[in-house]
Amino acid sequence: MKNNKGITLIALVITIIVLLILAGVSIAMLTGSNGILTQAQNATTQTVQGEVEEACKLAVAALITENQGTPSGGYTDTNVKTALESVNKSYTWKTTPETNDIKVEAQENATTVATYYINKTTGAVSSTATTE
Repeated sequence: MKNNKGITLIALVITIIVLLILAGVSIAMLTGSNGILTQAQNATTQTVQGEVEEACKLAVAALITENQGTPSGGYTDTNVKTALESVNKSYTWKTTPETNDIKVEAQENATTVATYYINKTTGAVSSTATTE
């Protein structure tokens, strides 16, 4: 009786096939429209948007507190920008007056990461401009 030691060619081929299947499943889970990398990017975007929206709401609240109510003359791009810079120093803030709103852009490395609108009279914060 021979005493064979080692693995057979068939066992080696089966092991390689199993490893290839596992690699294919792992790559599919990482990439794709519902992959881990895409979900991480979406989570990052939602976090930044939430942070910017919260900063806008805090700026409005700071202005209300400072003025003991809505600022006289309503909200202006200057007083909103000053309030934003005091509540969140993570971004460069750009404010642009529009018809009914103040457009607020949070910028990082000269790239706009989120845009929100603050109503000039009510101070309401939204992701879309007021159309009246």
